[in-house]
Amino acid sequence: MSNLFHRWRERRLLRAGALYRKGRARVLWLNGVFFFGGSLFLLYNAIDYFVEPAARPTPSEISWFCAALAGCAVAGYLYGLMTWRQLERTFGGR
Repeated sequence: MSNLFHRWRERRLLRAGALYRKGRARVLWLNGVFFFGGSLFLLYNAIDYFVEPAARPTPSEISWFCAALAGCAVAGYLYGLMTWRQLERTFGGR
């Protein structure tokens, strides 16, 4: 069992190293904003649709939609920043 865990940690470290080599901008924008923030935004809208499936958008809901998009983008950026800082701690600065 420990050999399996050891190989899993090695593969995880190799993937993290590859992500670190791709650079800060990619980690922040692609992995943070687009992947994490976009997934969060889609999940939020899916839940909202299941709560009110036939609701027509009103002006207040459209503004809430834009606020949710901005909020998810900020959350994704913060996630990317946290990920980048963790990668810098692991692999050192440039």
